[in-house]
Amino acid sequence: MFNALVINELIAVVAVIDFWFTKNVNGKKLLGVRWFFDEDEYGTEKFMFECRANDELVGFVWSKLFWVVQITYTLLPFVMIITRIVTAPFLLVNI
Repeated sequence: MFNALVINELIAVVAVIDFWFTKNVNGKKLLGVRWFFDEDEYGTEKFMFECRANDELVGFVWSKLFWVVQITYTLLPFVMIITRIVTAPFLLVNI
């Protein structure tokens, strides 16, 4: 059986892969946007954002779907944590 450290590392790796796939692959295919870090000739890292110049190629439905999923997926863990904190005292009373 895996110990807790291996499970935590696997969760971190899967989260990074999910972040990269969602932001870069889906964002590029649906909206023509891409986020990445670039290093210049002086060794300084800069955060880069690319966007498709022609907005006519991006469908309204795909654009709204992408952003709704991004915002929901970002806020869902916080909602779950708050729900767990609020319901935790009630669960302890019933045990």
